[in-house]
Amino acid sequence: MISQYFKVGVGIIIAVAVLVTAYSRLKTFVYSDENSYELNVVYDNIQGLGKGDAVWLSGVKIGSVGDISLRPDGKAVLHLRIDEGKKILKHSQFAISIGFLQDNILNITKPENPEQPFEYYQPGETIEDTQSPASIPEIMNEAQRALLQLNDILAEVKGIVQNDTLEKNILDITENVRKTTEEAYELAKLLNQTGYDNKDNIDASIRNIRDITEQLKGSAGQVDVLLSNANEVILDVDKVIGNANDVIGDEEVKKQLKEIVAKLDVSMANIQSITDSINKITSDEEVINDIRGTIKSTKSTMENADRAISSFTGMLESINDTEFKPDFEFRYNTKKDLYRANMNVRIFPPKSDVFYLLGFDNLGEDKTTNLQFGINGGKPDLWYRFGLKDSKLGMSFEYKMKKYFYNGELFDPNNLQLNLRAGYPVTDNGYLMLGVEDIFDRDEFSIGILQLY
Repeated sequence: MISQYFKVGVGIIIAVAVLVTAYSRLKTFVYSDENSYELNVVYDNIQGLGKGDAVWLSGVKIGSVGDISLRPDGKAVLHLRIDEGKKILKHSQFAISIGFLQDNILNITKPENPEQPFEYYQPGETIEDTQSPASIPEIMNEAQRALLQLNDILAEVKGIVQNDTLEKNILDITENVRKTTEEAYELAKLLNQTGYDNKDNIDASIRNIRDITEQLKGSAGQVDVLLSNANEVILDVDKVIGNANDVIGDEEVKKQLKEIVAKLDVSMANIQSITDSINKITSDEEVINDIRGTIKSTKSTMENADRAISSFTGMLESINDTEFKPDFEFRYNTKKDLYRANMNVRIFPPKSDVFYLLGFDNLGEDKTTNLQFGINGGKPDLWYRFGLKDSKLGMSFEYKMKKYFYNGELFDPNNLQLNLRAGYPVTDNGYLMLGVEDIFDRDEFSIGILQLY
């Protein structure tokens, strides 16, 4: 007699078989010639994608993989069955997605910002522009190689950091930088104090020159008044002489005037002499013009002196507001086993988005010069520099983003060099710098300390 457990087991097996058969039929026969159309997609490697795997467009299932064939050139051709109501824009990307559980799908991504009128792939069309996916083993191998390289770099850094001699040298250099910075600040304070102490003397000189200018202006006005009065006296004398002639023609007053005329002869002679002298001066236009030109020239000269003194005063005030920012860098290059010490000073004019950089690289060895002009890059801590780097023509940048510091240098047109570095803060304005030097040629690793002030 058949037991109850046997009957239940047979029923479960039959149900599973029915479900598997129904799923296989749905997966195989849902897309047919009556309700779908065919597109052919060519790949170098389909990574195990099989017949019946789903085809998705923007997260929507629109078909499945039909037959798979190989062309004479060895490439695989997927014959896709696409729902007849679904259209695919031209220039869409056909990518094979492989999960960690080896679940494979063909994912279609529409092109960005397609232009109208829209163009679609037509039934039977073949798409050649595809890219085969990387397999999971290939990805794991690349990751393993990257980890090995990272371990080598960390081992080198550890050896450098644990070097007692290097640590002592860094401490000595840091102390020297501190002393040098203090001396630079003392020099700046001395310049500021000199300008402040002499300010009163400069202001007094300016006031004296302005007083002299005003006095000259007043003297010029008095000369003009004197010339005007001389002209009026001459006119009055002429009128008196004319009236005297009229009076002399009258017989009744001739006797009375004879005595007056006799007494006035001497006075008139003197007046006539003065009149002739004044006439010579006032009638000579060249003399008058020379006098007026001299007065104007004197006025112009004093005004120019006033402007020059004002400019000099502004220059002194500008020097007092100028900001000096030194920096020091100590760097070790691993391949060449060389140490370099660099020192620069940035000079920021008042109320300006530019600065001037003066300094030296490789102090104590074959010292080279840095002479660059810096401009702001549109952000508070982004600067671009142009000029001489390491005594060679080039350009560079520096960017302080949050707590990290980045800089790069591109210089020497005859033997182009590119250096890139990144810094991690270890003190206030002090950074541990890691970088790659001479990327185009030697491609060597560097480590160092950068101190900004």
